[in-house]
Amino acid sequence: GTARASGRWRRLGGWAALALGTAAVCATFTFDATDPALMAAPAYGAILLSVGLAVFSPALLRVLVDRLERPLGTLFGASGLLAVQNMRRRATQLSGVLMPLVLFTGMATGTLYMQAIENDAIDASGLTRSVEDKNLETLNLTVVGIIVVFSCIMLINSLYAATSYRRREFGQQRLAGATPGQVLGMVGVEALVLTVSGVVLGSAAAVAGILPFSSVRASALVPDQGLGTWLGIVAVAAAATLATSVATARRTLRTPAVRAVAVTA
Repeated sequence: GTARASGRWRRLGGWAALALGTAAVCATFTFDATDPALMAAPAYGAILLSVGLAVFSPALLRVLVDRLERPLGTLFGASGLLAVQNMRRRATQLSGVLMPLVLFTGMATGTLYMQAIENDAIDASGLTRSVEDKNLETLNLTVVGIIVVFSCIMLINSLYAATSYRRREFGQQRLAGATPGQVLGMVGVEALVLTVSGVVLGSAAAVAGILPFSSVRASALVPDQGLGTWLGIVAVAAAATLATSVATARRTLRTPAVRAVAVTA
């Protein structure tokens, strides 16, 4: 049917993005260290890899949930087990949340670290940054800013819609014996797993672009910039995901369970 054809085209697009992203990242090694276009190849490569990983995020999420079932049950009890069951069943729907999360993490991490490596390389050479260098940095930061804002808005909207839509599900769980606290805990665990998944996939795409760029531009495979920028990006992703999910679920749980089930049945 239409859904199957759409899924096939989506998978083809995902494989194409991964292949083109890998080719772009590998093309980094064909440039000289001082080539003005050096940053373009790994930056575009990281973006395409982010897109490809985002497309396949539902399948990757299922694998991660299977691995985390026992630890989540041990750490969070009933809330953890409820979260595992729901995420297995709703992995495809959750891709709408994972995609902006992966794109946000991958693009922001890749671009900001590459720009920092470029700035440090210019400073280490003893040269003064030209107007063109400063304009390029401003452009890069502006593009990242736009992507970050757009991805965050998309992420928050997706989470709000997905959580609000579950009013009936929450009501059924409460009627089956789950307390509001356990349901709220389940949503929190789901948000935590989503954050970890999105950050891991996005970071993998970013690192695939950062390491070749650092190797060519700074003659060092591992950059010296440290984890500060990445931790800031992770903090923003976690705050947006957890705050939106839990706040929306708390609001949804104000509706009595019987009425929540009856109204949306």
